[in-house]
Amino acid sequence: MNVLNASKPPDVLVQPGPDDSVSKLAFNPVADYLAVASWDNQVRIYEVSPNTGQVQGKASVQHDGPALGLSWSKDGTKLLTCSADKSAKLLDLQTGQPAQQIAAHDAPISCVKWIEVNGQPVAVTAGWDKMVKYWDMRQSSPMAQLQATERVYALDAMNDLMVFGTADRQISIVDLKNPGVIKSAKESPLKMQTRVITAFPAGDGYAVGSVEGRVAIQYADEKNQSQNFSFKCHRGDPVANASIRGQTDTAVYSVNAIEFNRAHGTFVTAGSDGTLSFWDKDQRTRLKTYNTKDLQNGDANQKIPATPIVDASFSKDSNLLAYAFSYDWSKGYTGAVPTNKTQVMLHQVLPDEIKPKKK
Repeated sequence: MNVLNASKPPDVLVQPGPDDSVSKLAFNPVADYLAVASWDNQVRIYEVSPNTGQVQGKASVQHDGPALGLSWSKDGTKLLTCSADKSAKLLDLQTGQPAQQIAAHDAPISCVKWIEVNGQPVAVTAGWDKMVKYWDMRQSSPMAQLQATERVYALDAMNDLMVFGTADRQISIVDLKNPGVIKSAKESPLKMQTRVITAFPAGDGYAVGSVEGRVAIQYADEKNQSQNFSFKCHRGDPVANASIRGQTDTAVYSVNAIEFNRAHGTFVTAGSDGTLSFWDKDQRTRLKTYNTKDLQNGDANQKIPATPIVDASFSKDSNLLAYAFSYDWSKGYTGAVPTNKTQVMLHQVLPDEIKPKKK
């Protein structure tokens, strides 16, 4: 089905959008807000109408370098941001005050996440200084910290599970009941550089995406290791790939985002080929793919690879999916062509995109 057919409203362009590439975006878990971090040193917060998808600016956070990450608090009232300026900030939407710095590293901070440790809110930051730090956001020094083996490229957490991936392809697991210790570490099941890690909604495992067009599904409990598997995606024309297994594509594109939805626990991947695919990990099947023509107003001249999609996020009720077109530098300087426009889009989610198929 075409996203833009007569029975389906077109995806909505968020305006005014960022002035440079998007690094991260995330819907608020409670309210109708969307936060967008970008390389123009800003994090923009938009209020989104759940019925029409229309947006208006709500607030912003200014950094002194590219904004690289963000994370909402559980109650949706606060936003953490991090930047290449080596700082992380906290914005309280209820006070209306400017964001305050709450963390610092010796190199760019690539990841930030709002977690709970023993029932208390904690900010965790990770960066290119090979450090993972915990902050209670009221003190200038970290509560605790972990030494990573290399620069941290990706991090996520859900319930008591925290997972982070480093430049040497190590995947480390932390039990947040004992956050000062790395519980286990292993080499990524994927052969190429880790691009994204996303925890399962139940916190019992995680998905890893790499620059080689692969995703690995990994369960945290040793007893469930037999359920681990990996699959190819964002290779060649993904519409031709009818299932997760048995794919034989040759063109390879980076997996930039993996996002689970709360409604059904299925997930979407976004890639450097400029496409979106929806998946069911339990049935190991692809539910839906939108190719570049679908996502570009039905333009028949659009072909893979198009402008990369760098991130995606479901709204609190999974009725909307935000995704961002930007150049992701996966093809180096020569791939930075003028046609790579930065755009944040809102897509109305259809049931067949996220609902598991009947067995």
